[in-house]
Amino acid sequence: MPLLSTLGAGSIRGFGGTLSSGGQGIGNVEYLIVGGGGSGGAGNFTGSAGGGAGGLRTSVVGSTSGGGGSPEPRITLEDGVTYTITVGNGGKPYDYDTSYGRKGQDGGDSSIVGGSISIVSVGGGGGAGYDNSNDPGSGGSDGGSGGGGGSQGENQSAGSGTANQGYAGAVGRNSSPENYPGGGGGGAGATGNNSQALYSSGGAGIQNNIDGNNYYYAGGGGGTGYNTRGGNGGAGGGGAGNSCSGSGGQSGGGSARNAGQDGGYSSGGPNGSGKNAGKAGDNTGGGGGGYQTGSSYYANGSRASEGGTGIVIIRYPTAGAPDVSGGIISVYGGYTIHTFTSSGFLTVGSSQSTQGLGGSNFKLPFDSHMSDVSTLGYSGSAGGGGSVQLTAIEKKIGDRSLQISSNPGWIDFPSAAGNLGNSNWTIDFWLKTTTGADGMGILTQAVAGGAANTSWGFFCGYGTQYNLAFYMSNGSSYFASATAGTTNICTGNWVHCAASRSGSTVYLFADGQSQGSVSVGSTAFGNGNLPVKVGAQSASYSLPTNSYIDDIRIVKGSALYTSNFTPPTGPTV
Repeated sequence: MPLLSTLGAGSIRGFGGTLSSGGQGIGNVEYLIVGGGGSGGAGNFTGSAGGGAGGLRTSVVGSTSGGGGSPEPRITLEDGVTYTITVGNGGKPYDYDTSYGRKGQDGGDSSIVGGSISIVSVGGGGGAGYDNSNDPGSGGSDGGSGGGGGSQGENQSAGSGTANQGYAGAVGRNSSPENYPGGGGGGAGATGNNSQALYSSGGAGIQNNIDGNNYYYAGGGGGTGYNTRGGNGGAGGGGAGNSCSGSGGQSGGGSARNAGQDGGYSSGGPNGSGKNAGKAGDNTGGGGGGYQTGSSYYANGSRASEGGTGIVIIRYPTAGAPDVSGGIISVYGGYTIHTFTSSGFLTVGSSQSTQGLGGSNFKLPFDSHMSDVSTLGYSGSAGGGGSVQLTAIEKKIGDRSLQISSNPGWIDFPSAAGNLGNSNWTIDFWLKTTTGADGMGILTQAVAGGAANTSWGFFCGYGTQYNLAFYMSNGSSYFASATAGTTNICTGNWVHCAASRSGSTVYLFADGQSQGSVSVGSTAFGNGNLPVKVGAQSASYSLPTNSYIDDIRIVKGSALYTSNFTPPTGPTV
């Protein structure tokens, strides 16, 4: 049945909690590992090549590895082992304003290494430059997917892809009527594309549904144009090439985790940001677009032409799994998922005290892919006598949000989710409610109203009517609060709410604007006897009917917001 399809009082659903390891490893583990993409090469009034995408390896059943490979065997994570997770960097251009072209830098490898496991996805190859003065005899580089070739002589050859990880780039062309286009970089799903007479696009990437989003990854970068338009980036985050004459290319199609950029051209549009070649999407492993050198054709400091960083995602069946920590933890369809957007560690073993919402980081996206939480092995409860449900009527991020369908209604989650400690942390979410919420709890660690029953909490207008407040309790009184803001959050519109601790200071934000801060010294936050409530502090302090909450995130160990910022407009990790 769908997650929280209708939860009344006493219904058992939820996330988080503590699972004992019992000395067991985890079998049937699936992974997606994408290397960093190579950067595009540099052209000097003629064509240079797009960067190759990072190699893509996966063991997700029914999926495809790069280069036409079958899914790899699933693995077993050993109890008590800490695995090193490396996320490859995207390649960067050597020099934007060299008088001759330069080959782009290769992307970095991504990997899972530890115990008996060593799985490496190779970084994408850099695209070739126009001229051989700086890189004599140097075409596109080999990599997970190969970089495209340049348009001049020795540099026209394309780089090769790695078997079962990615494809080769496209060769560069030096003849009329092609007008010297640089070759597109190879993608995980296809070679660089020379099917168009006047430009060359990056090879397509591959979709993977390991986290329920079915994103594209590892598209190749588009080549530059000279007397023609720039090449398109491949689906899966590939950046597009720019041009010194004609329009820039377009970023890769498909639903990439993060889209690559369009390419610009000398007069600064219409595609892309000004004149630049497109950088690849972050955490896609896409290749960067080839670029023209000289200040007439680029704007410095824009990350133009960079390859996309890689990504590592690991999932396993939640039921009966031991304790695991590391990465950004989420749940989907009976799986626990660990997403690494930067390098880190995955630890399996009884030394870890929490799982799911109790992990170092977690998310509640409240989307339709959160389908069957009854199998998760976590205990939570809907309470208050009212009801809550997932709804598509109102949503801010994704395809659903959590609706308070009748008041008082909320969901309790285990205390581990809210035990923040005395290190840095960030909590953020989206809220849509009305003036009837004034004085009500939104997201709290509480069992009832009052300081004696509350550890911390977000409130509507608790101190200043309709404004966001964040209160902290020492068990007998609210010893600190951030309530100085002037933003009305009870307007019936979606508002981004966030609190962040950096050192001894807690900051509060509404729609990215500071609502005040407060010093808390070295006080640790979290009470193991109090659940985390979504939608209330208690029956008397609960959000009104037809309030909505979306995309709750708790990040432990990082203060993401300490000054004004632009709220996220897409899924957070």
